[in-house]
Amino acid sequence: ETYTEVAGMQRFGAFYMDYLYTVENIISK
Repeated sequence: ETYTEVAGMQRFGAFYMDYLYTVENIISK
């Protein structure tokens, strides 16, 4: 259970960082 929770958080974190990166690119353009 702990392993899946950590993997889920890493997956969510990667998605969140990608989202922030995309938003920053749109704002700077």
